Amino acid sequence: MSPDRWAHFLFAVMCAGIYAAILYARHGKASTGRIASIALAFPFLFLGSAVPDLDISLFGIGGHRNILFHSALPYFAFAWLCNRTSYRSEILTAVKVAFALGLGSHLIMDFPQGRIVGMPTSFLDPLWLLGNGIAVVLVSVREHGRGVCV
Repeated sequence: MSPDRWAHFLFAVMCAGIYAAILYARHGKASTGRIASIALAFPFLFLGSAVPDLDISLFGIGGHRNILFHSALPYFAFAWLCNRTSYRSEILTAVKVAFALGLGSHLIMDFPQGRIVGMPTSFLDPLWLLGNGIAVVLVSVREHGRGVCV
C-alpha cells in the first residue's frame, strides 16, 4: 500500500473514531450489536477511502481526481446498491456510514491540493472536494441519526 493510501485510510480511521466517540457520548454504553456493527463496517471504511483513487487504475495518473470519482456519486451508488437488498439492520447502516466516512474523509483530505479533472475552472476544484466531502458525511450521519438506512 502506498504512503498516500495509508494516509487516507488513517485519516478515515481518525474521523470514524471521532464519530464513534460522539455517538458514545450521546447514547451511553455501547451495545454488543454496535460493537459488532463497527467491526463489520471497518473494511467499508477502507473501501470508502480507496474508491476515489480508482480513477488512477481506470484512466492513468493523468485522469487522477476525476470529477466522478472525487465526488459524492460513489456514496450514492453504494447506498443505492445497499438499498436494493431486503436486508435492513444497524449493521447495514453502519456499513454505509463507514463507507461515507471513508469517502468523505478522502475528499476533505484532498481539499488543499485541489485540481479536479473535468472541472471547467480550477477555482471550483477545492470547493468541489470540500463540499462533496462534507455533504457525504452529513447525509450519512443525518440518516444514521434518524435510524434510517440511507
